[in-house]
Amino acid sequence: MRTAPAPLVRGHLDPSPAAWVLALRMLPEFSGSVAELVRTAAAATGVETE
Repeated sequence: MRTAPAPLVRGHLDPSPAAWVLALRMLPEFSGSVAELVRTAAAATGVETE
């Protein structure tokens, strides 16, 4: 389970500590998938992703 989200997290959250914080804060209320959560947090914080 750990290896599946690892590339997604590295690609979207690693560039920005703010994206990490936002993703963690959104986690309890977020109704989408983990991938959607990570992408949403990255987009909301302006992280440039691949």
